[in-house]
Amino acid sequence: MQHRSLKFIRSLGLRFWLLLPVLGGFAWIVSGWATDWMLTRSSLSDKAFILESSSDSLVVVRSVEVLIQDQFSIVTVFTRNQPLSRLEFRFPYTDPEKIERSIAQVLGLSRSQVHQVTRYNRLK
Repeated sequence: MQHRSLKFIRSLGLRFWLLLPVLGGFAWIVSGWATDWMLTRSSLSDKAFILESSSDSLVVVRSVEVLIQDQFSIVTVFTRNQPLSRLEFRFPYTDPEKIERSIAQVLGLSRSQVHQVTRYNRLK
């Protein structure tokens, strides 16, 4: 029985066995490149919205992250301004529609603009 299997392996030829490491190396390089690209690309939205503040300066909203917990939500607003690069709010509800409505009201944006830059995370 071993004799037959050896004949089969030899019948595949040297080209087949040399091609396997080449294909494996190619798959390794491509998967490494794809992983690097996915991990280094920006996860933040390219869209930004400009707010007018009371001090005659402009605030640019880059993204909004919402962490939904059991009875309340923590909202973090990231801006492109220095030193005000991050704002945090707490809202007493967990419904995304209510959260977006409240964020829009606080920031003075429309609900659709808030929806475009908002990411949700649920704490379990």
